[in-house]
Parts: sequence; structure tokens; C-alpha cells
Amino acid sequence: MRSRRLIAHWAPVFVAVAALVAFATAAKAQTDPPITLNSLIGVDEAHALVVGDKEFYGFTYQGQPATASDITISTLSSPQIGLQFNYQWTSTSASKVDSIIGYFVHTRDAIPQFFINGVGLTFNGTTSSANNAATNATVTETVYAADQTTQLGQLSVIDFGAGNANNKDSATLPISPAARTLFVRKDIQADSGGGGTATISFVDNNFSQTPEPASIGLLAVGAGTLLLRRRRAI
Repeated sequence: MRSRRLIAHWAPVFVAVAALVAFATAAKAQTDPPITLNSLIGVDEAHALVVGDKEFYGFTYQGQPATASDITISTLSSPQIGLQFNYQWTSTSASKVDSIIGYFVHTRDAIPQFFINGVGLTFNGTTSSANNAATNATVTETVYAADQTTQLGQLSVIDFGAGNANNKDSATLPISPAARTLFVRKDIQADSGGGGTATISFVDNNFSQTPEPASIGLLAVGAGTLLLRRRRAI
């Protein structure tokens, strides 16, 4: 009976505290500044942007008219870990907008290892009021090994305008053998050379993964140990 009275007495306090925590969390979410590409330029591995078991660092940028401060970055964690780059790349009047972004992605040491076995690229490029292929929105991405010299492959997405059979909004590149560290360089372009408008507002990169051989070996050893214990018990 006493416990019920105590609960009834303190319940309003608990509710108030919960409301304050929720309000503070919401306020923080609203006031946290977005991650700008400029804030990550030159960041080394020790100060990397961490998403799940992946680290992103060594960012580079060149382009116009967007500066590194204009481009913001959101992190992706589902279905695969990755990054989303946000900016209004818009080209009109035969102008060309171009951004080249590079960075390393690395599997962390602190938790069970997973090697990268695929790179995914998605965007929302569109063109309007033009039927000329010279007007297009495109992203071309080159993937290198950790040495930044050994090219592992290239993938691209492109939009030439509504109804064009060559439009492609997403692409994937298998990485074989799976790699611990990759360097990615993407070239984002909006070109209205054929008239009309070309626009891109986001570009996604994601990285699929597979357990490294060492982790598989540990799992096998663990399974063998359990099987041996069960046999002994029998």
C-alpha cells in the first residue's frame, strides 16, 4: 500500500523530468550545426568521422561555384553504412557546376572487423526543358586501394532528362578481394550546355561488407569449442 502511495506521489516528478529530458534532446537536435565538408578537410584518421564500424577521413575538395563550406554531410547507417553529400548543384544558361570530393573509408580496429566488398552510389539528378545530351546531371566515382594509386573500379550515375533510356540513378561496384581501406574520389557535375536546367541535391555513398577471414576463423573456433563441450556433456 505504501509503495503505491510513493509511486503516486513521485509519478508527476518522473513525468516532468522525462519531459525536460525530451525537450533538451529535441532542442539539441535542432541546434546542432550540420557537418560541413570544410570541417572535415584534412582531418586525419585519429580525428575521423565515425559511423558504426567505419571511419571517414582525409577529405579533399576542389570545385566551383560551391565551396567546401557550402556542402553538408549526413551519415547513413541503414541498410549500409555511408555518407550523404548535400548541396543544390544547379546549372542553367549553359553553365557548368562541378565538385570533386575525395576521402578514405576504413574499417575500425576497436570492434570486430568487416572488410568492404562493395561500393554503392545513388543520386537524385534531374534535367528539364532540354532534349540535348549536353544537358545532364552526373556523378562519376573512382575507387582506389589505400595507396590512392591502384584503381579498383569506377561507377557512375546520370540523368539526361525524362524518358531517356540511359538514365541511371544508382550503381554498385563489387570490391574483390574485399578491402579494409578504400579511397573514393567522386566528380559531381550539373551541365546545361544543351539548354534547360540540370540539378542534383544529394549524392549517397554506401559500403557493403563481409566478415574478414580472421573473424570467420574465430567463429569457427567458437563453434568447435561448443560442439566439443556438448560431446563431453553427452
